[in-house]
Amino acid sequence: MKHYFISDDGMLLSGIKEITQEIAGSSFFLNPEKTRNFSPEAGDVVVLAVDNSKTRSLLMRVAYKKNCRLLILLDMPVVTTTRNCFPWFAPKKLNGRDLLLLLQKAKLAPYDRKRKEVSQKIVDIFTSLGNGYPVEDVVESHKLSAKYIHQAKRDVLYKYGFMSCNSLGVLICRDMLEMKRF
Repeated sequence: MKHYFISDDGMLLSGIKEITQEIAGSSFFLNPEKTRNFSPEAGDVVVLAVDNSKTRSLLMRVAYKKNCRLLILLDMPVVTTTRNCFPWFAPKKLNGRDLLLLLQKAKLAPYDRKRKEVSQKIVDIFTSLGNGYPVEDVVESHKLSAKYIHQAKRDVLYKYGFMSCNSLGVLICRDMLEMKRF
């Protein structure tokens, strides 16, 4: 099993290198520009800490399609998740001990990607919200109530551990829901 650490923050990558010396032989540290040949295998651990939403979305899809254990570090308040299925989410500001613990749990966790169907309506709502459309436009274009849209948004954000999140949480959820279509 290999570990891939991908970040657009050089300081974060160098800090992770120091923390993860015990698994250094099986670790690869990449910035997003050097991921052209990024080809993980099933079961590998991939840690993403990328701020650019397009790049993060692309790398998430690659890891998801390859059945990797995907951990996404985000620069926002998020409840650290170790759900039964991957991807897992955690804040970037984890201390070294907690990051190592999370990596150990990920390595030992059985890979499980639940293929629970997500309704196309929910995917469309998050695609619209993630593309910057206000709720009023989504209500009008999808012929849904504002209450339904707010409830669906709240449910999905809660499911992924984004209890008090902003538009970044919507973007991550949009990417997650789109990945479930694969």
